[in-house]
Amino acid sequence: MQLTGLKYFVAVAEHGSFSAASEWLSVSVSTLTRSVTTLEEDLGLTLFERSKQGVTLTPAAGPVLTETKRMLGSLQTVTEVAAGAARGTRHAARQESFAWVFDHLQWESRCATCWHVGARLIPPCA
Repeated sequence: MQLTGLKYFVAVAEHGSFSAASEWLSVSVSTLTRSVTTLEEDLGLTLFERSKQGVTLTPAAGPVLTETKRMLGSLQTVTEVAAGAARGTRHAARQESFAWVFDHLQWESRCATCWHVGARLIPPCA
């Protein structure tokens, strides 16, 4: 599961169509479609109902979208904390968020799943 696919999923959900999201992201529609389709395959569910008028979230996709937004927000916090550490500054309020990220980045599954910081989720162990 690619972090990029999760970001693209959120963009499509927020823009209501692959074409609008691809324009906003400055990527081709085919790249965006391929990434979201791969994400759907990785998750084992359909995220969008597609039509000529655009896309709508499937009922199963709502909770996935909520958690994806939360995770991406937490990753932004990690970036901010890391940037502050590189500058030698410390943000006490951010430290708590930073700890939360690592406590909650383990994707719950029937089998343990590993997190690789290289922006790639590794599939569950067999």
